[in-house]
Amino acid sequence: MITISAILASGVVLLQSFVLNADAASNTDRLNPGERLVAGERLVSPDGQYVLAMQGDGNLVEYAPGNRPVWATATRRPNSEARLQSDGNLVVIAPGNVPVWSSRTDGNAGSTLELQNDGNIVLYAPGHLARWSTGGSGGALGDRIAAIARAEAGNSQRNRETGTNCNFYSGQMGEGSPCGNGRRAEPWCADFARWVWGQAGARTNGLSSGAVSFKTAGAWTDGSALSGVRPGDAIGYRFHTGTTSNDHVGIVVAINGNGTVSTIEGNLTDGVRPNTVTRGNTDISGYARPQAR
Repeated sequence: MITISAILASGVVLLQSFVLNADAASNTDRLNPGERLVAGERLVSPDGQYVLAMQGDGNLVEYAPGNRPVWATATRRPNSEARLQSDGNLVVIAPGNVPVWSSRTDGNAGSTLELQNDGNIVLYAPGHLARWSTGGSGGALGDRIAAIARAEAGNSQRNRETGTNCNFYSGQMGEGSPCGNGRRAEPWCADFARWVWGQAGARTNGLSSGAVSFKTAGAWTDGSALSGVRPGDAIGYRFHTGTTSNDHVGIVVAINGNGTVSTIEGNLTDGVRPNTVTRGNTDISGYARPQAR
């Protein structure tokens, strides 16, 4: 995780000094395969509120409204460039063709990098499938899972139901009843979590549309205290004997310092939405740890 202090230490350049040059992407809110940002160039979100700037000091920095830095690669090699390679890997390359940072998303040819109105920078593979975002580092399996979950929460093409329980993720899993446009209908929190794990490269053997399958098929830790939980894990709710409530599952995206855990959850008020859970909540049954394929 890049801290604001680390960003500031790398030398922030005022946004007004950036000019879009010929090397920049033809669409100002995205990079297409093979396009790059050289020193002084930037992407701008469609609503003009967020900027991703390739600075002259070699740091690739995102700015929120008020010129506030919110994410950076923390690379400090002057005159570097950010390049979206044809294999789908976003790379910061220092002079001499030396790579100094990457999103680790090679193997996703034809991907685009988009700066969204919600401030999330997302790398989408063909089919608008999120492979990385600034919601996570994109490195370890858990970070990839968290990044994909965050990106899906901001993906307006499919982050809400169309009709009762008619959703994209059950359609991808081939579960439930057909309801049009490739979507299928059923309670879908587990279908969302299973899809995200699979997209990130985690094993999904034994997982099903039943949320409790995350307890029976994976590396499970019991307890509402969530001791040892980390991004990418799947929190299970109400997996208790004799419960009359519907079971539920969500993806952990951040561990907070105030005794809470941030999640992204499918089928939460009919959409993919962020949630905050408090350790010790009696609805929490425990969590499952993803395993690489």
